[in-house]
Amino acid sequence: NHTSSLSRANFRDALLCQQCCLQFWDRFGCKCYRLSSEKASWNKSREFCVSHGADLLVVDSKEELDYITSYGADIWLGATAEAGEGMWRWVDGTVLSLDNPSWSSGGPHGGEDQKCLQIADIWENSQYKWTDKSYEILFFIFHVYSKVTNV
Repeated sequence: NHTSSLSRANFRDALLCQQCCLQFWDRFGCKCYRLSSEKASWNKSREFCVSHGADLLVVDSKEELDYITSYGADIWLGATAEAGEGMWRWVDGTVLSLDNPSWSSGGPHGGEDQKCLQIADIWENSQYKWTDKSYEILFFIFHVYSKVTNV
């Protein structure tokens, strides 16, 4: 039932929050983050993340977005419109709302090749915003939920 699955998810999250991040990773909430040292396309960035047991970042809150903008701008995030123009999904399968206030200028710009999400070098209302881009070469943030460190 829904209540028991929610309880299991809360229990899992509570356990993950008690664990530490690996060396050279930063922590915010229950996630560990690492900024890439090299630039890559969105697809290559995602391949790299997955090959290292992580994924491109799924932003879960305004507080998390505020935190990750400390890494700067022009950074890939883990969402695309690959399923079709106007339908954006995070890499975990959840839908990215087109009316999310984090979009620059109120929503994606669209266009045939603008199907990847990035933190843009656009400052609006005292915060960086995200925008849709083509398959450029950018830095990327990868994240995992907290992992046990290997000492």
